[in-house]
Amino acid sequence: MNSNNFGDDILFLKEKIEVIVLTNSNETSSVAISPELQARVLTSSSNGNLGKSYGWLNYDLIDVKNWQPHINAFGGEDRFWLAPEAGQFSIYFKPGDAFEFKNWQTPECIDSERFDLVSIEKTKAVFKKLMQVTNYQNINFKVLINRTIDLFEISEIENNLNISIPKDLKVVGFQSENNLTNKSEDWKFNSGLLSIWILGMFNSSPQTTALIPTSSPKEINTKYFGAIKDEKIKLEKDYVALTVDGLEKYKIGVLPKDAKNVFGSYDKDNNILTIVKYSLKKDGIYLNSLWKNQQNPYLGDVINVYNDGPNDDGSILGPYFELESSSDSKELRQEETISHVHQTYHFEGTKTALNEISKSVLNIDLNQLQ
Repeated sequence: MNSNNFGDDILFLKEKIEVIVLTNSNETSSVAISPELQARVLTSSSNGNLGKSYGWLNYDLIDVKNWQPHINAFGGEDRFWLAPEAGQFSIYFKPGDAFEFKNWQTPECIDSERFDLVSIEKTKAVFKKLMQVTNYQNINFKVLINRTIDLFEISEIENNLNISIPKDLKVVGFQSENNLTNKSEDWKFNSGLLSIWILGMFNSSPQTTALIPTSSPKEINTKYFGAIKDEKIKLEKDYVALTVDGLEKYKIGVLPKDAKNVFGSYDKDNNILTIVKYSLKKDGIYLNSLWKNQQNPYLGDVINVYNDGPNDDGSILGPYFELESSSDSKELRQEETISHVHQTYHFEGTKTALNEISKSVLNIDLNQLQ
């Protein structure tokens, strides 16, 4: 876990980049957002400046802004991306390139360009960005992104998750509401679609476990970056538990038909339960991002969990782990829109109190985890 508290991180960030801090009415819950870094939520706190800083931050990269090949992994709990990552409609590989790490490149508009700040209130900030990307078929997309970050009051968190929060439990919750409007030619299945992809980067550790409720644990997708060791993954009757230690590179995904609209992680050492809730359409079309030519590019995952580790060349981006969710997609006519909401909650306190939240929201008993 990052040893800095939220106040330390804010002091560092404000010296290096443009940062906006939203704070709730009782001054306990806070989030830090950077327009300069694609309006990403960098980190959050459940106890003001003295609270833990929950997001993973790449301090060295933020410090020097020495642009990196492939991706500028600044960190952040909620960053805006576009899919698909790979396959015949990829926007991260040039036409004809093999789907290998050396050829992978994040488009600049979602990696190193700023988003425009439209408005700001105490618990809300609104951004927009007009961007263009080209896919593996040389099809050009022009889209307008509208992105709103909301910090929740405690009562809103209770309503959103249908829980009662004990007074001794620290909590912060926020959401990004993301809208993508087509500003170019009509989209067609045979030339590729886009979707909204939200990724949260968190501090990895051997004592942190990702928790993914699913109706079909044995059908999860583990084909992204090779096999996962048996001791790192646990398949239960209605959920998957995955060690997110930052030591090896692997990733899992869940199809929309098998997914629930919540998942999360549990940090045993720091007594932190993280929950992500997102907009799920069971019958929606989700884009496939596997790193290969695909038989069905429109049969993809709605949620992913990624554990960072060494790349093929021995380099490493983090380490960190990610909790990711995606929007559905469709053939958009000009000026039509797709949307996606991604909510992040952190609870900090006793294991007993955290377990009650986990059982209520995730239907997972933390006492069953090894």
